[in-house]
Amino acid sequence: MSHEEQNAPVNHKGFVAVTGKLTSLSSRNLQRVSVFLVQANAMLSESPVNASGAFQLHVAAHLAHASNVHVVLAPKGAEEQTLVEHAELPRVELAKARRLENGRLSIDFAHLNISDELIDLWWYWCREYTVSGTLETTAGCPIGALVTVYNVTSGVDGLVQTPIATAPTDASGNFTFSFNWCSRRCWWPCWPIWWRCWPWWWELDILAVIENLERKALTQAPGFASIVRANLAPMRQPVGADLMTGVGF
Repeated sequence: MSHEEQNAPVNHKGFVAVTGKLTSLSSRNLQRVSVFLVQANAMLSESPVNASGAFQLHVAAHLAHASNVHVVLAPKGAEEQTLVEHAELPRVELAKARRLENGRLSIDFAHLNISDELIDLWWYWCREYTVSGTLETTAGCPIGALVTVYNVTSGVDGLVQTPIATAPTDASGNFTFSFNWCSRRCWWPCWPIWWRCWPWWWELDILAVIENLERKALTQAPGFASIVRANLAPMRQPVGADLMTGVGF
């Protein structure tokens, strides 16, 4: 794409560029936030913030002046329901954005006093997780593939899977990626008995399911008496301290 095409205010599909910059956040917080385009209660798009704090997203021309469209700053990877239920997240009405000479829109979060202190509070209801592993065939050969982690929620038609992060395996079949997982205020109703909803209990439940599956695989497989458990590639249980910090997940 040429420099002129990059600077075009409206592309051939009728989209308008929306730009802005966050100037008061640390490099760490810039890496873990995104800018979301939201219409009423629907999330339209997510755009990352680069290392200098700048961001750019595109909006359909007919939405550029709509009063129910907002640009929202939130944790990277936040789902639609999280944006709706956390009304305190910094947001700017797109219709009030400043018009630039080249036809673009400029979003200014300066009047909202966004700071590291504000962003750090979000990690009371968000967690940063790292997932790593190795994909191999039964013969021990590495598998080249894309590995995706999904957020699973309940919908009208059953469980809804929303991809959160994807990473490719390397030449040895190894993969690793980090992502945010944000709750919907799930533990506030648990106050003051906060440990009823704390994330490591969910992880213990996951381990219990895995153990149950391994037992079923042993008892249902033909000639199960001679099967060595290691051949079923069981999950390794992390230590309890790692579960408390999310590392075990």
